[in-house]
Amino acid sequence: CSCSGTEVSCQWKRVNVNTTTGNTGY
Repeated sequence: CSCSGTEVSCQWKRVNVNTTTGNTGY
């Protein structure tokens, strides 16, 4: 994701994004 937050902000396009990795992945 291109969001600057947690997976909650990226849940619309999250794949393997965790709060630990931040916005790493999609």
